[in-house]
Amino acid sequence: MKKYLLAIGIFVWAGSLYAQSPTGIENAEFVIEKERENKLPPAQRSFERISFVPYWVKDSTFKNTPAFQIIELNLPVLAPMQPQVEAQPARIVKDEVQSGTMLRGGFGNYGTPLLVVQHAQKVSDELSYHANFTHRSSATGPTGDNKSADAYNQLRIGSRHRLHPSWMVKPSAGFERRGFYFYGYAPLQLESIRRDSIKQYLQRFDIDIEIQSVQSKSPWQITVRPAFYHFNDRFSAREQTFTLPLRLQYQKIRFWQAGLEAEWLYNRRTDSSRVKRSLLLWRPYFRWQKSQWDIQAAARLTIDNDSTLNSSLHVYPDLAVAYHFLVDFTAKAGVRGRMQANTLYDFSRQNPWLAPEIQLLHTHIPLEIYAGIQVTPTPAWRIEPQISISWQQYRPFFINSPTDSSRFVVRYNQEMMQQSELSLQVEYNNGRGLYWTLQGSLWRYALSDKETVLAEPYHLPTWAFNSRLSWLPLPKWEMQMQAHLLGGIQALRPDGSTANLDPVFDVGIYSHYQITRQLGAFVQASNIFGQSYSRYLYYPSRKITFIGGLSYRF
Repeated sequence: MKKYLLAIGIFVWAGSLYAQSPTGIENAEFVIEKERENKLPPAQRSFERISFVPYWVKDSTFKNTPAFQIIELNLPVLAPMQPQVEAQPARIVKDEVQSGTMLRGGFGNYGTPLLVVQHAQKVSDELSYHANFTHRSSATGPTGDNKSADAYNQLRIGSRHRLHPSWMVKPSAGFERRGFYFYGYAPLQLESIRRDSIKQYLQRFDIDIEIQSVQSKSPWQITVRPAFYHFNDRFSAREQTFTLPLRLQYQKIRFWQAGLEAEWLYNRRTDSSRVKRSLLLWRPYFRWQKSQWDIQAAARLTIDNDSTLNSSLHVYPDLAVAYHFLVDFTAKAGVRGRMQANTLYDFSRQNPWLAPEIQLLHTHIPLEIYAGIQVTPTPAWRIEPQISISWQQYRPFFINSPTDSSRFVVRYNQEMMQQSELSLQVEYNNGRGLYWTLQGSLWRYALSDKETVLAEPYHLPTWAFNSRLSWLPLPKWEMQMQAHLLGGIQALRPDGSTANLDPVFDVGIYSHYQITRQLGAFVQASNIFGQSYSRYLYYPSRKITFIGGLSYRF
C-alpha cells in the first residue's frame, strides 16, 4: 500500500515541474467560488459518434447541462443501462476557474456521517491543480444491524499543465475503498454468522496521464491517455490493468475527416491462480459531412487472447449514416460490431457481492443494427427514439452461487444471444435554470435453446427508466432530483428454481441553499418513498435514507 501511495505522490509532483508557456486553462474538475451564483455550467454530451445536431446550428441550449451532485447512498449502484457509453465530465470555461477550498459535512439516518473536502488552486494561466476527498459510512443497513453496514472513501488528486502552446497535460491519481458485508442470508441464519466472516472490502489505486493537442489551427488532433490501476479485495483477488488509448484525427478540408482510434488493454487477475489477458483494438475511420449528409465508415479490428473464440483476430463492421431532413429533424441508421472488455473491477461496480475465482471473458458482439431519429421541435427540447437489434456471445450474467447464496458467480452464454432494444431519450433545457432528461429502454432477450445453464437472462432488466431534474428556483437555491425505475428481473435460486424480483423504484432529491458568501446548507435523500426492493436476489436495499448538513467555502 505504501509503495502505491508513494508512486501516486511522485507522479503528480513530477508532472507539475514541466508547466511552461502562458495560455488559458480550458477545463476544471470542479469549481469553488467565493461569490457563487448557481448556474448551469456547459457540458459535452455523449450520444453517438455521429453529431446529429447539424453543424450549421450555432445556438443551442443543450450545451448548458448541469453537473449532478447527488451522492449514491445505497449499495449496490444500479447496473448501467448502456455500459458502452461513458458519461462525460462537465466542462467549465476558463473564467470560472478559481482557487479555493470547500468543506461539506453532514449526518443522516442509519448512523451515516458524510465529509467532502475539495480544493482547487490556480497557480498561473498554464498550471492548476485540484484534490478531492470523500468519506461516507453507515453503521447499520437494511437488516437493521451492523452486519449490513457499509463505508466508502475516495481520494483524488490531479493537475493541468500547458506544456507548450500546442499541448495540454493532465495527470491524475486516486484511491478508493468500499467496505461492506455479505448479508444476503435468511434472518435466522445471519444471526448465527460471525460478523467478521462476512466482511468484505474492495480497494483501487489508479494513475493516469492525458496528453492532448490543443492547437486549434492544426489539422491534427491527438489524444493519448495511458492509465494503470491495481484492484484487490479483502481475500485473494488481485487485478492489475494497464490501458493505452490513442486517438488521431486529421481534417484539412471542412467536409472530410479521417482518423484512428486504438487502445491496448493488458489485464492480470490473480486469485488462487493467475490469468493474463490482453486486448488490442484498432478503429480507422473516415467521415464525410456535406449539405444534409453525415456519413462515417470504419472497421474495427480486435486481437485478444481469450481462448473461448476460434480466432484471436476479429473484424467488425462500423457504418453510421445521418440525414438532416430539416434543421430540427434528423434520421440515422447504422451497423456496427465490437468486442467489449470485461474486468473484475467492472463487474464489482455492477455487483460487489462476488464469489472468488470469477471467470473473465470479453463479450463478443459481431453485429448490431440500429436506426432512429432526432427531433428538436424547439430550441429547448430534444427527442431521440431508437430501435436496435444485436447478436451477443459471452454476455455476463450474475447468478447466486449454489454453494453460498450470498455470493454471485458469473456465467456466460456460450451460444449467440439476440437482444432487441427500443429506447427513448428526451431532454429539456430552457437555458435559464431548468434542465430535465429522461432515458428509457425496453429489452427482449432471445437465448439459444442449446444453453444449459442460462434458461433466462438472469438479473438483466427487461425495462428501465432513468430521469434527472435540475432546477434553480433562486440564484442561491439549487434543487435536483433523480429517479431510477427498472423491472422484469428474474433470478436463479441455488435450488434451480426461478424468482421474479419486484421492480426497482428509487427516487432521490438534493437541495442546496447558499446562506452567505461562504456558508451553505444542504439536504439529500434517497428512496424517498421507502420502497423495499432488491436489485440482486437476497440483497434488499435500505428504505428512505437522508443526510443533512452544511458547506463552507474559503
